[in-house]
Amino acid sequence: MPEFGWKARTSRGGIVTGRAEAAGAIELSRMLSSKGLILTRAQPVAAKKHAFGGIKVSRKERILLTQNFADALGAGISLIETLDEFAKTYPRAPVRRMLESIRNTVEGGGQLSDGLADYPKVFPVHYVEAVRASERTGRISEVFEELAEELEWQDEIASKVTSTMAYPAILLVAVIGVACLFLFVLLPKFRPLFEAAGAELPLSTRILIGTSDFLVANWVIVLPAVPALIFLLKFLLQTGAGRDFVDRMKLSLPVLRVVTRHVVMARFSRSLATLANAGLGLGDALAVSGAAAGSRSFASKCLRAKDHVLSGKSLAESLAGIDLFSALDLRMIRVGEKSGRLVNAFSSLARLHDRVGKRQLHAAVTVVEPLLIVMMAAIVIFLALSIFMPIYGALDNVGT
Repeated sequence: MPEFGWKARTSRGGIVTGRAEAAGAIELSRMLSSKGLILTRAQPVAAKKHAFGGIKVSRKERILLTQNFADALGAGISLIETLDEFAKTYPRAPVRRMLESIRNTVEGGGQLSDGLADYPKVFPVHYVEAVRASERTGRISEVFEELAEELEWQDEIASKVTSTMAYPAILLVAVIGVACLFLFVLLPKFRPLFEAAGAELPLSTRILIGTSDFLVANWVIVLPAVPALIFLLKFLLQTGAGRDFVDRMKLSLPVLRVVTRHVVMARFSRSLATLANAGLGLGDALAVSGAAAGSRSFASKCLRAKDHVLSGKSLAESLAGIDLFSALDLRMIRVGEKSGRLVNAFSSLARLHDRVGKRQLHAAVTVVEPLLIVMMAAIVIFLALSIFMPIYGALDNVGT
């Protein structure tokens, strides 16, 4: 049975940590709940050996592995045979070793989900819990098929975001390139002319000259400082406080808020539909899906909603206090509960938020692109005027 390092919240809001053996994050959550604790984070201890330079797979590889599992198990091939064949034939050696490790876990009497849980960077919690639930219900091949569809959807969203943001990113790089060209190349060449003219320089020109002098004199410090600051910022944003800050920004900024809401809701709805269809209890599926949605604040609200569900409230009532759920969302969930088709309701919600989210993302980019163009034009005009205004002033002095 795998060992987890866990972090939990007490009834008074305090934070406690520890280690415990459990079949999975769901069982660990139940163990801690019996002690009056609310699980907020679970990390398999065995996975630490993979934390640095360990197994890394692309989204495409994860989709391929999942689809291969679905095809092989759906065709009636035993789990051991499937893992053995994948471990022998997979093209990348690190992934082959991972599959061999999972096969050894299963051969030793463990569950497939136990082997998957040792590689949380490859198989996230909601993925493992869906497989664990399917092992109890015997729907493992169907669940792998659903997981493959979910991963394909996530890959489509990520590809859409990447392609949509490519042009704004190119514009931003162009702005930085133009600024560096002026500061390091053009301004030093014009500076002797400014000094020879003897006229008082505009404030903007003095600022540029000061900036250029500082960068040229301290480039040995500045050059390594830039990647160091980027690394530090990345590290800070990966901490709990950093991720909370990013979540607040994404849900507060006018343009990002709308897009983020639909992306979070689509991830949550699709994950919950998959987990519930796999046979996981509603409360547990709610907690795991909240964690898989990509927002820490939303995940903590889902944990509170889980407590309401376990106390006997309906799911729609339990989710009503979460501001990301619209009246339409809650109505669809309420209808799904009453008709016994909750999985279908969340599948419909996922498709709805997926479509609307893509439209909102496209609309946001159509606003950002002109703003970047205007910003680039303003910077170029500022730089050009800072150089050419003193030149015109010097020519006027010569003429007089």
